[in-house]
Amino acid sequence: MQYLLNFLMLLILMFLTNYFILNDILNINEYLKKRFKLKKNFKATKKLKIITSIINSFILSTVISLVIYLNINLFFKFIISFIILLILIYLLYGLLGKYLQRKKL
Repeated sequence: MQYLLNFLMLLILMFLTNYFILNDILNINEYLKKRFKLKKNFKATKKLKIITSIINSFILSTVISLVIYLNINLFFKFIISFIILLILIYLLYGLLGKYLQRKKL
């Protein structure tokens, strides 16, 4: 129960940080346009900003929580966290891109 509570607190903290500070710095919309061949006039809406903030915070919270609670060598923690990070980015942004393609944005 303590692990879940820590994960949720980290998730909320990461979401607030990402939504209010980092989302304007990170140019995820350009990545989505190029990767999934969206329309040239594709603009980020408030809903998309919230969705990308949720995705980013979930990815970072998951990786941080797993690394903190694994009791293995530091080198293996780095390797595992990097692999999990890449897999989550690829999967979650792939799902978001497919969703945006279906919506014909």
